[in-house]
Amino acid sequence: MDPNPTYLMNTPHSPKAPDTALLNLINTLNTKLRVLEERFTNLKRKSQLTEHSVLNNQKRSTTEFKNLRDEVKELRQHMREIDEKLSKIIDELGRFAKKEELRMLTTYITLWDMSRFLTKKEAQELVRPMQTFK
Repeated sequence: MDPNPTYLMNTPHSPKAPDTALLNLINTLNTKLRVLEERFTNLKRKSQLTEHSVLNNQKRSTTEFKNLRDEVKELRQHMREIDEKLSKIIDELGRFAKKEELRMLTTYITLWDMSRFLTKKEAQELVRPMQTFK
């Protein structure tokens, strides 16, 4: 059998006679492939931009979270200090005189009216005449 039969020479499948329909199909497929490659490249860029944006947002969020955690830690320390100071103030207030005790002191002070007591000078003047009788 002949490897290149003559009856196939001018047929559409012949290597020497290219088919315009096949060339058009190849060109169309080539164009579609380029469009798909361009779309893929654009999607790849968008994906990279999105990934970059996500990483930046994650980094910023991590930093903000750390700052917030530090602030909460600091606030807790301040709360402990305030709690300790309030406890000391409450203890001191417990040592103050109560209303009842103040009323009692006021009563005693009015009873002891100091204007009715003798001074040393007055006592000496009262005692001098008595010393002369001795």
